[in-house]
Amino acid sequence: MKWCFLVTYNPFMEFLGKIAHQVVKGGDSCILVYNDKISEYSQKQYFPKEAKSFSKVDWCMENYDKKQDNFEDLAWRDFFADFNRFRLFGMGFSRASESISQKYQFLNFVLIREKPDVVIYEPPSG
Repeated sequence: MKWCFLVTYNPFMEFLGKIAHQVVKGGDSCILVYNDKISEYSQKQYFPKEAKSFSKVDWCMENYDKKQDNFEDLAWRDFFADFNRFRLFGMGFSRASESISQKYQFLNFVLIREKPDVVIYEPPSG
């Protein structure tokens, strides 16, 4: 099996790292998807070195297409989950849409290319 861990800056990542080590120890493959550089540099210590890594920041710098605004079947309700965070940082509609587009393009690339069997992320909070 191929396991995909979405890694963020969160204390829960140490626990997910232990699961990832067990995954590799059991003979399965593991990929790590980093949302930002802070997460990449502060959380990678918890995950196995054998895991294949993808950085959203690096990918977007080389591949992000500002002209691609087709989110296919992504509904606006999916957008609203992050919208309050965007407002907190003073993002208007254009910047918020661009941020969603970056996430969408990056995750679409990783999931289509790697075809993981399992995707693990932090539990819901708040």
